[in-house]
Amino acid sequence: MSEDAIQDLSSAGKLESYKKEKPFWKKLVNVPNGIFAISIVLILIYFFTISTPSQTINTNAIKETEINKPKMLEVYYFYDNSVDCGSCVQGMTFMQGLKSQYSQVNLRTYETGYDPDNMGLFRKFIKDYSVDNPVFPMIFIEGKFFSDFSTGIGEEIKTYIENFTSSSQ
Repeated sequence: MSEDAIQDLSSAGKLESYKKEKPFWKKLVNVPNGIFAISIVLILIYFFTISTPSQTINTNAIKETEINKPKMLEVYYFYDNSVDCGSCVQGMTFMQGLKSQYSQVNLRTYETGYDPDNMGLFRKFIKDYSVDNPVFPMIFIEGKFFSDFSTGIGEEIKTYIENFTSSSQ
C-alpha cells in the first residue's frame, strides 16, 4: 500500500450534528420581527388614510356675523382726580350707568391728574377735536365732545348715544 492510499480515519465513526442551513429569508423573518413589520405597515396606513379636517371657511356666515354685529360706540372720558372735581365724580357715575344701560357703549376712562400718558392722550384729543377751552371732565364720542358735566350735558350725551344705537341697528 502506498502512502497516498492511507487515509486519515481518525474522524471515522464520529457523529456530527446535522446542520441544515436556513434559507436567507427565514433568517430575517421571525415572530417578533414579523409583528414589528406588520405594526409599522398598519401605522403608515393609518396616517396616510386619515382625512384632514376641511379648512374651508363659510364666508357667508362671516358676512352675516359682521352685518348683524352691532357697532360699538367708543366713549372717551377724561377726568382729573388731583383737584376737587365734583363734576368729575358725578360724570363718572353717569358714564358707568350709560355703560351698563347700553351694551354698544365701550367706555374708556382716563385719569389725567396723576398719569402723564393719559394727559398726553387728552392733549391729542383736544387738538384733534379743536377744543378751545377744555374743562374737566371731558367726554369725546364719535366726532363730538362735551366739556364739564351737569344734568343737562348728561341728557345731551344720552340722546346722542340713543340716536347712535337706534341708527346702527
